[in-house]
Amino acid sequence: MVNEFLFLLFIAQYSFFISGVDLVSLDAHCHWSFYEDDLESALAELNVHPILVVSVSGEPSAYQKTLEIAKRSPYIIPAFGIHPSRAAEYVNQLDQFTDLIINCLMLGEIGLDHFFIKDTSQYPVQRQLFEFFLNKAKTHNLIVNLHTKGADEETITLLDAYGITRVIMHGYEGPIELLAKVVDRGFYITVSQSVLPQWETTIPHWKRIQTIAQEVPQDLLLTETDGPGPPPRQMPYTKLQPIIAHIAKLRKTNIKEINHTVISNFQSLIHGDSKLNQYSLLLQQSQLAQTDQ
Repeated sequence: MVNEFLFLLFIAQYSFFISGVDLVSLDAHCHWSFYEDDLESALAELNVHPILVVSVSGEPSAYQKTLEIAKRSPYIIPAFGIHPSRAAEYVNQLDQFTDLIINCLMLGEIGLDHFFIKDTSQYPVQRQLFEFFLNKAKTHNLIVNLHTKGADEETITLLDAYGITRVIMHGYEGPIELLAKVVDRGFYITVSQSVLPQWETTIPHWKRIQTIAQEVPQDLLLTETDGPGPPPRQMPYTKLQPIIAHIAKLRKTNIKEINHTVISNFQSLIHGDSKLNQYSLLLQQSQLAQTDQ
């Protein structure tokens, strides 16, 4: 299946270079496997407003669905992972996932959750699963796309222990004092829909999210939707644009500059990764096209 996917991806990439389409922006963490009857509409919008998206998975079946979807678009990077909320279901099946990991392009969504999951008896199996993935990431030099809610310091400790440096911190909302540790390690940080004003009365630490969005260094900033969300699901470009607009407002810049920044940063993250070379070339082609405009 993976070889078939790579072949179809090559064909899609070739079509991209012929057409000269410019990438609009980046969604570094989303869940395209959640699309159902609305998948065709999402793919159609992606063709009109091209965004490079990292589509993470929370379990093996979601990854298989994502692989099938990614065959249909050059803009979708499928990532394999098991969400920490599913750790107890899969922790005794880890040997079954070795081949998937060896052949995948990126790992995610993986990590720890001590915020939404209050049952502390679940934490040891979360850590066991997470360490399994970190060991594989180290062995195969894979980027990790991380869920760290309520366990940010423990996550950093484990990343250090395994020597993992190619990291996307998905929607980091942890303590401000830990932000310096994340930055010092060169981890990329995504800003998600949680930054939007509509969440001010819902998320207790919403003001902290605003501060993080302002203080993330320019060379480590990425954007995400964590979409598409529950039905009626939002379309990829439609969901991403308000997030980018609000980040631009917070950072006292403009939408074009944020888009340029996150595309350049993602290019830096994947540069030199042979598994992601097709996407690196796509980003280069898009940047050249924008320079010529």
